[in-house]
Amino acid sequence: MTIKITSSDFPRLKGYIEKQCGIALRDSQQYLLESRLNKLLAQHQCSSFAEFYQLAMDGRVPGLNEKIVNAMTTNETLWFRDTHPWQSFQDVLLPEWDAQLKGPAVRKRIWSAAASMGQEAYSMSMLIDTYCRMHPASALSRNVEIVGTDISTSALYVAISGNYDAIAMSRGFGEPWTSYKNRYFTAKQKVWELSEDIRKMVSFRHFNLQQSFESLGKFDLICLRNVIIYFSDEFKKDLFDRMANSLNPSGYLLLGASETPIRYTSRFKSMRIGQSTFYQLKDAP
Repeated sequence: MTIKITSSDFPRLKGYIEKQCGIALRDSQQYLLESRLNKLLAQHQCSSFAEFYQLAMDGRVPGLNEKIVNAMTTNETLWFRDTHPWQSFQDVLLPEWDAQLKGPAVRKRIWSAAASMGQEAYSMSMLIDTYCRMHPASALSRNVEIVGTDISTSALYVAISGNYDAIAMSRGFGEPWTSYKNRYFTAKQKVWELSEDIRKMVSFRHFNLQQSFESLGKFDLICLRNVIIYFSDEFKKDLFDRMANSLNPSGYLLLGASETPIRYTSRFKSMRIGQSTFYQLKDAP
């Protein structure tokens, strides 16, 4: 039986979730809490959302907060999501970085800031590997570091394992990436296993975007795609300011197609690379 959330319980749980992971639910999204948390209510024998909220706040159940965050975060992703940014990355950014690496050695760093199950970060590593195959003299494969972070421990478990089920493998790999599925994966019973060489190019860590970014260092490309739509305007302003601080002077910020930092901060300028929009710091050289 589905337990309904009352109008008095919803604001408390809404505030709790925003504090835990930054997701700002609208007043019309009570159904979302019911659909995603009812299973946890049943597991912990709670007869109401008021009882469940108190259980979460008391901290008596180890790992309950983590389970709530895992249930509420959306791990909607696919390989090479949206074609144009990947073509821009392949055709413009990689040659640009390759040319820079032929001068004084400069390590390039990429942050997949909502890495989910790893498709975005691994898509980039496959493109880098493909570029290096086509340009044997390139130093990119040795001098690009990819960091993937996510708040969902269940999603990160899949990302770190590099094993994907048939559903995950059916999403993406359209043209011109069709051949990548067989080039970089091995079918093993019920899963497809990603090549170890590609997995080694990415390091994953559990990370909440509400935390300080200082421990992550500076990046030449930050991907924060299709995530900020879930955050409050106040959090977006703070988030973009910290993103700006985390970019190297000539670094790029890549967002989802319908997302922009412009209304939340004056520190970025937009620029077209191929058929995609990227953002750079206004004082970028």
